[in-house]
Amino acid sequence: MTAVKWATVADVLAVTKKVVTQEDIDAAVFTIELGTGAIQDVERPYLSRRDYYWLRLAVCYQAAWLTTQPDHIERSALESVNQDGVNISAPNTDWLKYGPLTIAAIKRLSWKGTRTLAPRSPLEARPIFANFLSYDTEGGWTPL
Repeated sequence: MTAVKWATVADVLAVTKKVVTQEDIDAAVFTIELGTGAIQDVERPYLSRRDYYWLRLAVCYQAAWLTTQPDHIERSALESVNQDGVNISAPNTDWLKYGPLTIAAIKRLSWKGTRTLAPRSPLEARPIFANFLSYDTEGGWTPL
């Protein structure tokens, strides 16, 4: 079994209405790999169809965004710039590396973003807490 390619040139055109090359997609995949920790060429049978969907969108948006960012590799990470009375602050830590729609797609991956815990049912079995002091009175051990 071979690893699943996250996106094709046709996918980028269908999603973004932008024409890109395979080299643009390859560059986008490398940046997505850095942001997600997933590697496209490594087979991951446990990834859900939902995760592959969001990876496809992330690559599509990133490939289209990168074509308009000729200096994306040389950029410096700035948190804010203040010049001539105008102050500009970075909206997030990845704004120089990823397009805004790419960030939105990455956040929807199952291993990224926030996690919601469901409240416990009152009928669910609760753990039984042992009385650790009762062991003292049963003569099982003595203090040193």
